[in-house]
Amino acid sequence: MRTFGWLTAFGLAVASSVSGSTIQVTTLVDENNGCASGAGCSLREALASAGNGDTVAIGLGGTMTLTLGELAPASDVVIQGPGAATLTLSGNVVGRVVSVAAGRSVELRALTLRSGRAPAVGDPHGGCVKNAGVLTLADVVLEDCQARSMPADVLAAGGDGGAIYNASGATLVVQRSAVRLSRAGAGGGNPTSPPAGGRGGGLFNAGSATVSDSTIESNLGGGGGSPTGAGGDGGGVHSLGSLLVERSTVSGNASGDGAQFCIPSCSNGRDGKGGGIWASGAATLNNVTVSGNTIGSTAAGLSNTGGGLLLAPGSGVVDRLRNVTVSANTASGAGGGLAREGAGTIRLRATILGGNAAGTNDKDCTGGSAALVSEGWNLVRVNSGCTSVFGALDQVGTLATPLDPGLGALAANGGPTATHALLSTSPALDAGSVAGCVAWDPQAGSDVALTVDQRGEGRPRDGDGDLEPICDLGAYEAPDLPVVTYLLQVSPLGLGTGSVQSAPAGIDCPGDCQQVYLEGSGVTLDAVADPGSFFGGWSGDCLGSAGCVVQMSADRTVGATFGRLFAVTVSKSGAGSGSVASAPPGIACGADCSELYAEGTAVELSAAAEPPSVFVGWSGDCDGRLACSLVVDGARSATARFEPSAVAADGFESGDLSGWSASAGD
Repeated sequence: MRTFGWLTAFGLAVASSVSGSTIQVTTLVDENNGCASGAGCSLREALASAGNGDTVAIGLGGTMTLTLGELAPASDVVIQGPGAATLTLSGNVVGRVVSVAAGRSVELRALTLRSGRAPAVGDPHGGCVKNAGVLTLADVVLEDCQARSMPADVLAAGGDGGAIYNASGATLVVQRSAVRLSRAGAGGGNPTSPPAGGRGGGLFNAGSATVSDSTIESNLGGGGGSPTGAGGDGGGVHSLGSLLVERSTVSGNASGDGAQFCIPSCSNGRDGKGGGIWASGAATLNNVTVSGNTIGSTAAGLSNTGGGLLLAPGSGVVDRLRNVTVSANTASGAGGGLAREGAGTIRLRATILGGNAAGTNDKDCTGGSAALVSEGWNLVRVNSGCTSVFGALDQVGTLATPLDPGLGALAANGGPTATHALLSTSPALDAGSVAGCVAWDPQAGSDVALTVDQRGEGRPRDGDGDLEPICDLGAYEAPDLPVVTYLLQVSPLGLGTGSVQSAPAGIDCPGDCQQVYLEGSGVTLDAVADPGSFFGGWSGDCLGSAGCVVQMSADRTVGATFGRLFAVTVSKSGAGSGSVASAPPGIACGADCSELYAEGTAVELSAAAEPPSVFVGWSGDCDGRLACSLVVDGARSATARFEPSAVAADGFESGDLSGWSASAGD
């Protein structure tokens, strides 16, 4: 008995692994006279003898050229190759490579499909693969595949799906694969109603398609038919059905060229829309790079929109882009990055639209009939076409002040697909939601945690070196920035008491007098003296007594000196009147007869009698009749005696004191 394991995609059952017999292919020759005859057991013969759940294993290297037509498995089978770099199945530029009928479930693994051509008669779609059932392509390369181009005297559009045609009702799963260098068919001819070029140079999808960890690159939509037919939409992908793309790159594709007719002057058809992806069904992109796609591949056709993406969801349909990088795409019309049509909704989150080019000011995003909703944390270099869409959680530039997304060139930055790395200056670093990053699961109809980037590297990471990992925007998560820290130490000095606090927080001295800070940080220290003390100033890596800002480019030490305060108190005695003043200022007695001074301060007290009184002299910590000089080394007090001039002082009559004053000598 054979057993089956199942996974689901868009709610449909897909055979993910089967157990059964294994049939070995022993020859690269394409023959069909039974495994027991001829050169050995060919792939075609093995498929003919396989039952449901069997695996047809090919351990041979080289090229298997199909001379007897396309392969059409009659059972649910796995075709297991030795590796895409080792084995190639070739359509020999005359026929399709594989066709999967409705009701069949087939897996192709670890091989290359090359030089397939849609049949010259009959079905024009799918140069290398046509799927009407359930098909999984895992670790497969598809290249140099072409849908049928129509003769100039045939009134018909070009064939769709240069490499893969996924029919309505069919299910396609593409894993760790590459679809490249393929093209849809050119349109035929009609002088009054010239046919359009075929759609989907790499993939045409009318059913449900899931693409993960894969690359769709350098494919072309079909050219318009004679004399002025429109080019085919969707250079890389054209999707009418449900489409899920994850951890993949769509790059270097071009929509079809509009036809040009020049007798005597030239007339042109329009180029196709959507250089990278054109989609009208529900499309979900998680961790995807869309880069270097264009509208048309020549200057012949009239301009059109959506160099990277043309999303045209129908009424009630929602497209979602989560952590997508859309950069370096070009449209001859508007929307070099993203263009929108249709009556549905497009929702963006943590997506970068930057560095795209267009024939209008709407370079990165252009308006359209489909509603565009920001879920936050998007970055748009120049937002002149979707001006009312983005809000406070987004980073948006304008024509006058573009916002450089800080992207490196498309390159192999790790993982199975090319990405745009974030430069160290990128505003996308750690710019996502602090709550984490999420992908959209179309099967569950809900958000799910996004724990890796397009390359499979973990999310989130600390890309800006602030010790707080937050998801980056776009498909690439920058590595943790190497953290360099330095130690700041504060030492309280002097006989007084007080405290020192820091901003950013970390130092609260005494108690916590040292803290590690990031290289390049500026740390502000603030000193507060306790009652009875004063702050005398900084020493070490701060000087003076004003605010201290320490730049952490090395280990730093700072001293904070606190001194003691002591009271100098003045009182007055006698029947006369007068006042006492201090230098430095502080005491003006009468009204203010006490002042706190820093330890070690030299204070001079001067007494001034009010006529007709006279100053008789000091007592306490001052004596005599001259100005009193004190050095504050503790609490000090002095009494100034004032008497009426008619009263004798020190045993003399008032007349004998007529020459005394506050500064007179003994």
